[in-house]
Amino acid sequence: MALTAREMEMVQDTNVVAHIEQLAEAIRAQAKAEGWSFFGVPTTMHADKYANVYEYELSMTLGQMSDIYKEIHGFRPRGIGAGITLAEVEVIIDELYEQQDQMARHEEDYQVLEAWNAKQLNLAVDQLDDNWDKFDALAEQLGY
Repeated sequence: MALTAREMEMVQDTNVVAHIEQLAEAIRAQAKAEGWSFFGVPTTMHADKYANVYEYELSMTLGQMSDIYKEIHGFRPRGIGAGITLAEVEVIIDELYEQQDQMARHEEDYQVLEAWNAKQLNLAVDQLDDNWDKFDALAEQLGY
């Protein structure tokens, strides 16, 4: 497990509360600038659980990855987290977002195909109605 320079800086930073407060302030500033009416910020309530900023960020990013994975696949991943670095989790998240985009594109293609199939079915039903009308007229001519 080789950490990047950014990750090593996070390991050295043991002031998790200050880090969380900076994140919260950045969210508040973005919300104000963009006119959000509702938003949440991270809490410092359990900051003492983490020895350093790296542990906190890894924990939060693993939670984010789990949420995205569940949104795509319908269940949470199992066995991911032990021995994985923050950079590796971020790569997995990027791959999950790409997979989600591909699935959305396939869904759009499927919807186009489904609409085409519905149109073809409607055309077939219209032709079927014409055929039944002809059959009814023929039956009437034959006295049925």
